[in-house]
Amino acid sequence: MSVPCVRVEREEGERARSHLAEADLVDETREIVVEDGWLYVPVVDATAVESYDVVRRAVPNRETQTMPADLVEFEPSYERI
Repeated sequence: MSVPCVRVEREEGERARSHLAEADLVDETREIVVEDGWLYVPVVDATAVESYDVVRRAVPNRETQTMPADLVEFEPSYERI
């Protein structure tokens, strides 16, 4: 499935990602992809992106760590004995 991504040169990637993160535009559910010297940062709202090229691209879902709270129906906690 293709999603909107900001396309920047690899060397400008961290600056662009930081700028997009400050505006809360980075799609945290998708991976950031590097290909042919370009960095593709998935964004949640392409219309809110200013001063960057936005393209549609297929990027993989981001695999996150499974937390204990994801596995049970209550909020687990550690208690000191």
